[in-house]
Amino acid sequence: MLADWVAGGVAVPSPLALRLGRGRRQDGPAIRFHDLRHTHASLLLAAGVPVLDISRRIGHASAAVTFNVYAHVVPGQGREAANSFADLLGDQGDGQR
Repeated sequence: MLADWVAGGVAVPSPLALRLGRGRRQDGPAIRFHDLRHTHASLLLAAGVPVLDISRRIGHASAAVTFNVYAHVVPGQGREAANSFADLLGDQGDGQR
């Protein structure tokens, strides 16, 4: 948990959140919660997890928001689309249409 909820709905940072906030690697920049969130979503997309599932998991308003932010992570997207379209056209790889 990154926050503990107390009476009145106030979020109090958890020990983990506090460590992230002041955590600095010896040889690099501070690691923010947002960095972990972005890495989490990127790794899930690269692993083939559906965008809608990731969108819900990270709290985006829609899958479109998630896809717009992380489209660059989806591996082979352009090639897959071209192959699918070629299959629909019945392309047998002879280069002729």
